[in-house]
Amino acid sequence: MRKRDREQASSGPGDETASLTGDPRLLLWGGAHVPPTYYLPNLSRLMKTLITISTYNEIDNLPRMVEALLRLYSDSYHLLIIDDDSPDGTGQWATECAQQHARVQTIVRTGTKGRGLASREAYRFFRESNYDWILEIDADFSHNPSDIKRLVEASTDADIVLGSRFIQGAGFGNYPLHRILLSRFTNAVFRVLLGLKPRDSTQSFMLMSKKVFDTVDPAILKAEGFAIFLELKFHIQRTGLRIVEIPIVIQDRDAGHTKMSVLQAVSVLKLFYDLKVRKSHLA
Repeated sequence: MRKRDREQASSGPGDETASLTGDPRLLLWGGAHVPPTYYLPNLSRLMKTLITISTYNEIDNLPRMVEALLRLYSDSYHLLIIDDDSPDGTGQWATECAQQHARVQTIVRTGTKGRGLASREAYRFFRESNYDWILEIDADFSHNPSDIKRLVEASTDADIVLGSRFIQGAGFGNYPLHRILLSRFTNAVFRVLLGLKPRDSTQSFMLMSKKVFDTVDPAILKAEGFAIFLELKFHIQRTGLRIVEIPIVIQDRDAGHTKMSVLQAVSVLKLFYDLKVRKSHLA
């Protein structure tokens, strides 16, 4: 199909747009508290799997990741980039990329920043769309884009497929020892605190079916940072949906800076209080 035909297929004559920039694949809005109205093309003629990438200052990584995903996967996979108004120009690049590629959509968020807020926005977008599956991947190549097909293959009998660092066949690649030990310790502690069954409960690399967000409303997720991945698994586990883990080898980023911090660990402790301690007192 020619590019012009694909663009017409993704923006039919009856579609409406909430884009503030004039481009139907870009939505710019002012913070997590503002309920956005999305431009949703007629997806019945398009793909069924949405790959979402949340970014902040990833200009050294995002172009390479988008190029790899578009090259590796067919037209049945679309990309949703959610940028937190990066000062390094990541959002601007993503905007221009969405204007050039019918398979790429971009949301630039302003206001309160946070990985959890960006992921929650992706979940809301997905829930209101006609996509069947959503997959989260980091822009920094800590997740191998070639592993996506392995998650898809494992999804035949699952509602959510997790890429796990802590099962047989998995590993940490070129991670420095202190980060491996920190990852193992924090994952083990938070699994116990929240009573989570998945061996790797802090990982973001996962494939989820529409059933997940038909059951778990993204609006109930409160974590603003990386703790959202623990919070989401906590709620999914309580629904009885089927969770499968497959081994992955994660790599340390070779460009840009990690977003993990002590504040992220504090946010998980707050999440533990909200989900377990506070609710037990209110019960």
